[in-house]
Amino acid sequence: MPLKHNYQKLRFLAHQFLWGCCLLDMVSHQALADQADTLNFSASTTKLFDDNLFRRPDGEVSDQVTVNRLGINVDKAYSLQKFHANLNVTDNKYNKSDFLDFTAKQYSLGWDWAVTPNLTGTLETSRDERLNDFRFVTAPVKNVVTIKTHNFEADFSPHKIFHFLAGVTVIETENDNAFNFDQQEEISNRTRRLNLGGRYDFASSYLKAMYHKGHSEQANNIADPSRFARWIDKESNSDSYELVYETTSDKRLNYKAHLGYVNKETPVFTMRNYSGWVGDVSATYALTSKISLNGYAGRTLRSFIREDSSYAEIDSFKLGLRYEFSPKLAFMANTSYLTRNYLGRGPAGNGHRDDHEASALAGVYWSPRNFVNASLSVSKSRRNSTDNFFDYDDTSAFMTVGLLF
Repeated sequence: MPLKHNYQKLRFLAHQFLWGCCLLDMVSHQALADQADTLNFSASTTKLFDDNLFRRPDGEVSDQVTVNRLGINVDKAYSLQKFHANLNVTDNKYNKSDFLDFTAKQYSLGWDWAVTPNLTGTLETSRDERLNDFRFVTAPVKNVVTIKTHNFEADFSPHKIFHFLAGVTVIETENDNAFNFDQQEEISNRTRRLNLGGRYDFASSYLKAMYHKGHSEQANNIADPSRFARWIDKESNSDSYELVYETTSDKRLNYKAHLGYVNKETPVFTMRNYSGWVGDVSATYALTSKISLNGYAGRTLRSFIREDSSYAEIDSFKLGLRYEFSPKLAFMANTSYLTRNYLGRGPAGNGHRDDHEASALAGVYWSPRNFVNASLSVSKSRRNSTDNFFDYDDTSAFMTVGLLF
């Protein structure tokens, strides 16, 4: 895309940002509530410019996206009990690719329950809607993914040092447009998971060990069931183990380390089975009262069903910087790099595809009052793949104005 064209788009967003900041300064004097209130209403608008919406190596399609969000948040405590609810409606409008327009309805409802101070837990349910990620689905097709999560957790700690943990999690994923299966990263499914473990609290850190037993059932909702039957079992079983150590102090350095082992098996298509070690380390470090650094390095495994692969091994590295000019104004920058190796076999064997992705982002955040904020950021991302069809180069700019009242 011509540099002059990109400059004009960025200049337009900058003008919009300055206009929004002036509006915020006027509105902030009228807002009466803040985050400490039991009931809060929120509103925000985001303007996004993306010069390669579908993440294609050529035939780039640029677009401007407007995202308007309205939300309600409730937090209420009764004795040992605490209830919270968050409801959001997000409207997504595309200037050119208007067939992608959609309105997402999201919520999270929770109860932090307690029978006694030593026997506590959580009961939560949530719903999230999002558009398919065009990094993986490069076709210009609309597919809204709805994810519902239900979670119950119990925590018994006789002496407030060692905790016995137990819980159940149910995750339901649904796709509203079952187009060709080889263009989808996910299919509709339901996963039930049993969680068992324990946690030991130190003075300023904790150590947690967990075991997760899962069972997934795939929904046959695609256009060609016979093709679906050749690709994947309708159910799978998984076992995973994890060990987590995290510091909880307010010192200059805080970090979290996670080590785990995952194993997934399917009863018929054993070529889809995979197992391996996963883990990550993340840390934040306050260089001064104004400058802080954060970093992350980790490996994950996840299903990635294709004709020539069954799962992906992802190694990620991230580094970020935050500089606070004042309590109201901050500058943020981060960069990331990842490799994604597609492993396992499919009906067509193994395609031996490897991806290398790099991205960088810089932005400013301004909050003239506790209940108003604005941000402006620019990002650059690139992917190089052994399959040239999945190469892309993308530049995006975001402007957000938000209000809490």
